[in-house]
Amino acid sequence: MSTKDTPTPPQPIGRGPYDDEISLVDLWKVLARRKWWILSVTVAVFFLGTAYGVFHTPSYSYQTTIQLGQDSQGNRIDDPEVTVSFLNDVLIPGIWRDLLADADDVKLPEARARHTEGTEYVHLTTSAPLHRQESVEQLHSLTVRALRREHNLLIDDVRARLDDQRRTTELEHQAQLADLQNELEIIEERKVRATAQFELLEEERFLLEEQIEDLHPLRHQLDSAISDTDQQSAPLWTMMPMASITEMRFSAERRLRTQIPDQINEVQQRLTELENAAQRIQSEIEREQARHDMRVAALKRDEERIRETTARGSAYALASDTPDGPGRSLFAALSLVLGLLLGIFGAFFREFLANARAAEDA
Repeated sequence: MSTKDTPTPPQPIGRGPYDDEISLVDLWKVLARRKWWILSVTVAVFFLGTAYGVFHTPSYSYQTTIQLGQDSQGNRIDDPEVTVSFLNDVLIPGIWRDLLADADDVKLPEARARHTEGTEYVHLTTSAPLHRQESVEQLHSLTVRALRREHNLLIDDVRARLDDQRRTTELEHQAQLADLQNELEIIEERKVRATAQFELLEEERFLLEEQIEDLHPLRHQLDSAISDTDQQSAPLWTMMPMASITEMRFSAERRLRTQIPDQINEVQQRLTELENAAQRIQSEIEREQARHDMRVAALKRDEERIRETTARGSAYALASDTPDGPGRSLFAALSLVLGLLLGIFGAFFREFLANARAAEDA
């Protein structure tokens, strides 16, 4: 065998004056000797990665946004973090097990809940291929309905408390109106009696004035009859004492001038007081009605603030526009880089094994 045909054993890397020194030239020589190995590994990994990217079924992100309900004060019906824990630990696993028991497919998609900090929204997220969209929608819809049932129990309690407040307010209002109406009726009855008394006093005053007017000619006739002794009726007039006529006139005038006016003034004052009291009670009735209307309006606003937990949007499990993960071009680029790295690593490893065997043979 000639010297030309004798293979040259591989030279160890980094052999020289300093054993711990790495020579870039030696590294380049290794890469040059193992270039076909590096190329083969790179091409193999590139084609494998590209084929995986081409034939791999892409997964899409499905999301359902849940808006949490709120109570009559505008507060969340439940703490979002508690709701997320309840969904992830209790509700979603239970629904998933029920669906798995009824389905032939053992690869049902799963869902996870998360809360966006500072908002009232909880998001259900699932990653699945497009052909599983119906299963994802079923899972999300059942989850939302189950959560609505749980939260509606809390909302029903809030509405029941509002109904109790409304009934209590209505009963208190009716009782207050009944008391005021009773007082107003009593005052009206007193006004009727006072008015009747006033009319009687006015009638009495009119009669007294007529009586006094009738006593004046009677006295003149009596005086004429007493002075005219020739009249045949003189004995009849003399039978009526003058003192009786005077006393009747004095009594009538005293009643007319002093007692009747005082009693009329007293009745008029009483009527004025009763009228003022009636107006005061009527104003109180109007204020009570206004206060009641305000309380009812406030309760109505509280009821309008109540909002049930619901899914936002017109459909459950809205799919993302683009698939999750890297696309085909990214798969190809990553495969090329990974294949090159694996080829270089394999080249140096094969060089290491060749040097090790050469050292043993030496």
